Amino acid sequence: MFNPLKPLLFGLLALALADPLVAAEADAAQPSLLERWFGGKEGPDAYRQDADFALYQQACSDCHLAYPPGLLPGSSWQRIMGGLADHFGQKAALDDASVLRLQAYLLRHATEKSAAPYAQQLARTAGYKPINLRITESEYFSIKHQDISLTEVKANPRIGSLSQCQACHSKADQGSFKTDEVVVPAPE
Repeated sequence: MFNPLKPLLFGLLALALADPLVAAEADAAQPSLLERWFGGKEGPDAYRQDADFALYQQACSDCHLAYPPGLLPGSSWQRIMGGLADHFGQKAALDDASVLRLQAYLLRHATEKSAAPYAQQLARTAGYKPINLRITESEYFSIKHQDISLTEVKANPRIGSLSQCQACHSKADQGSFKTDEVVVPAPE
């Protein structure tokens, strides 16, 4: 018995299987057909191209680096945004509408949604273990910074804290943490 859906399903399957091969040749950054239909990881810089990126920069970068959202999973961002009255010892005053927009933005670009290399490595390292609210307390961060002396970091006024990514990572504000872009500032 002929099923009219079979040719359609086979055609869609063939398209889905062939699409990644074509996309790899055309542009490796393009999502596959399945990712476009069903969602998938975003491009490494998608968080910077999001309409709410400017709001995120404005709300967060006055006090600290507006950390790339891919450095924390969505559950951590939800806890951070839910605790702005005591944001690491400070009160982060934002109106309710901004909080909702920022939380949605952070969740759209969290570790599990990001294609940034650091986000993928963080996800692999974290496994099923709970993630702290501080990026510097993640297992991934500890592994990447295991040769760095906390005493020396605190003693260097140009760094001061491990949370000051931009002090050593020259392109941290662009979401790049490549080893060859690290320049540790000499103490004053």
